[in-house]
Amino acid sequence: MPARFRFDLQPLLESHERTEREQRETFERCRGALDECAEEHQRLAASRRRNANALAESSRSGIARDVRLYDEHLRRVDGSIECEQHRHHDLQAACERARDDLLAARRERRVIEGLKERRQRAFDAEERRRDELEIDEGNARRYDRLARERLARRASGTSVT
Repeated sequence: MPARFRFDLQPLLESHERTEREQRETFERCRGALDECAEEHQRLAASRRRNANALAESSRSGIARDVRLYDEHLRRVDGSIECEQHRHHDLQAACERARDDLLAARRERRVIEGLKERRQRAFDAEERRRDELEIDEGNARRYDRLARERLARRASGTSVT
């Protein structure tokens, strides 16, 4: 039965795979939050445009109460837009850090996988070498046995005659 390949650093490789998986999940959550932030920003921008148009309409109509309401609402929307821009900037920085962490984890995993592949190839080469030696030894024994049999036949043939 051939020997099985055993990679001594398998627990380390599994740890790196787990770390990479966690980093990928963190990055995906971060990208999701960034996308939601961008959608919220677009929603607020659309609301601002609508309210700016309504403010312009109410200023033409001359109703001061409506003008004040729309103006106050626009200021609040502008404040919300500014908060979303800061949040977007912070999320973008967090996503970049998460992406860098993911790339580092992927690189570390690949280094360990490369080492495993090299050791697997070395193990396979050693197994092939052992198999060849076994075959060579079997052939040598067979050759020796046949040579002894030939010699025995010759010896028995010469002594009979």
